[in-house]
Amino acid sequence: MALSSARSENKVSLICTHDELGGMKSGHDMRLDALFIEDTDVVGIDNSKNQLISMLDVGDKDLLIVTVVGMGGLGKTTLVRKVYESHVKGRFDCQAWITISQSFTSLELLRASFKSFKNEINEESWKLFCKKAFRGEYKNVCPEEMHDISRSIMKKCGGLPLAIVVLGGLLVTKEKHVLEWQKILKSLSPDTRVILELESLERILLLSYNDLPNHLKYCILYTSMFPEDYHIRRSRLIRLWVSEGFAEDKPGYTREEVADVYLNELINRSMIQIVLKSNYNKVKCCQLHDVLRDILQRKSRDESFSIVLKDEELLQSSEKIHRVAIYENFHRQTVE
Repeated sequence: MALSSARSENKVSLICTHDELGGMKSGHDMRLDALFIEDTDVVGIDNSKNQLISMLDVGDKDLLIVTVVGMGGLGKTTLVRKVYESHVKGRFDCQAWITISQSFTSLELLRASFKSFKNEINEESWKLFCKKAFRGEYKNVCPEEMHDISRSIMKKCGGLPLAIVVLGGLLVTKEKHVLEWQKILKSLSPDTRVILELESLERILLLSYNDLPNHLKYCILYTSMFPEDYHIRRSRLIRLWVSEGFAEDKPGYTREEVADVYLNELINRSMIQIVLKSNYNKVKCCQLHDVLRDILQRKSRDESFSIVLKDEELLQSSEKIHRVAIYENFHRQTVE
């Protein structure tokens, strides 16, 4: 068995090919048997495995192609599978396991790669969805009775991480009943009158916004007035919310403490992102995702809550706006 590698100046990728496969019989690919061999049944491949991992675990930005060559029966497929399942897999943004015959076309290879990548993305999306929607007592595991409705809702996210995170943040606040979640699925339908012309991501983000109680709507709309990628200090944001009267009076709590609870709730719903935490694991800085911020700014203007003016943009005389933010030569601030 021989290992060889080749490089070219492109972005990182990983392609595993199998030359001189041998052992092919009509109707059955003998290499598939190697995929089910237990670790205890594999002997004498540790050195080759470590060598192959070291060739892949290079950490640079070039395209790397590693070819494993040898006569049939030497254990090439078993070796590559063990490497594929090792820690080195995590070094790549995308991974795919493809079994090909000696006679294949480029189109067939592309189709197999796409199918494998799609399956990988679907699996990662499902894990992320469960992590967000079934936190706490469910320990990130979807109950069997919620499986079908959960899969249907997740498909609406189109594999977009932001949509999955925000929608999961909404679902975690809901009762884990199929009928309750069916209402949410129905509201995401593209033929819903209110959201007819919005893309799927905007529908999901608007659904999460519309589900908020009024006091949290005011808080998140106000937060959208900050510039894009601006790192907002928690203490400043809370003071601004309190000064605007968003924090309700609650016996035994200051308004700052109430506003702090609001911030944590918006973070738990994945509508506000944590940028920096203190040594005591308390949120120090936060920000809005730029997509959500754009949607909220449009919502703010439509509801006459606030408006953001950039550069030479002027306020229309017919507009009735309660708050105005003006940006001029802004550059993103970084908190030390």
